[in-house]
Amino acid sequence: MLPAAQYDRRVEIWRRTDTTRDAKGGQTAAPVKIATLWAARNWLNRREGLTSEQLAATNQTLFTVRYSATAAAIVATDRLRIGGVDYNVNAVQERGFREDIDIYVEGRTP
Repeated sequence: MLPAAQYDRRVEIWRRTDTTRDAKGGQTAAPVKIATLWAARNWLNRREGLTSEQLAATNQTLFTVRYSATAAAIVATDRLRIGGVDYNVNAVQERGFREDIDIYVEGRTP
């Protein structure tokens, strides 16, 4: 478990859910915020490259949050948002017995 002072980032977890849109039962996927948590950030890897003739950076980052029922429900199809930047959740792993949850994410920064 990390010291409390290291949980200094406020992150939001978003999940795409199917919502009924019309009387015929047509559905559309809409993002829904499922949690706002305090997290510790640890940069794992940063790469820069050209995509579509634009320079973009790819960041692989580890966010660690305290264990809770909400944090334990985070899955690899969710998205993590911090400071207006969205990251794709790649993996979620429990550290210790209900101590922390490690969230491995990857995101692009233009």
